[in-house]
Amino acid sequence: MTAQLDRLPSIHTIRARERRREPRYPTNFPVCLYTGGARLGAVWLVDVSPHGCCIHSPDLEIRAGVFVALGARGTLPPAAEPPLLEAIVRWVRANAAGLEFLHSVPDDARFWQDLIDNGPNHGPGH
Repeated sequence: MTAQLDRLPSIHTIRARERRREPRYPTNFPVCLYTGGARLGAVWLVDVSPHGCCIHSPDLEIRAGVFVALGARGTLPPAAEPPLLEAIVRWVRANAAGLEFLHSVPDDARFWQDLIDNGPNHGPGH
């Protein structure tokens, strides 16, 4: 007896949102982008989840596969600076890039958790 097997969709036909471990939460908050310990500049955090984010900048000059880190240096007093989040650039399109964090955002990283929890156009302390 032969049974017809359903064809599995190609990974290329599955929308990115469906491949994510968790939903991304919209935000609009400036953060700093670093690579190799050097500050590349300020970028806008467009959306974020415990496992990744999307950043935007009119002068974004990075490539997929590059290791970067996100920080809030210069946006907060030095004593309140949160830990850097290390990530790999998964995609770049025009002035935006998708980052996958090398480790999920720790529960005790209040700054980053607040960005995830506070919703659109909010950052920590709003």
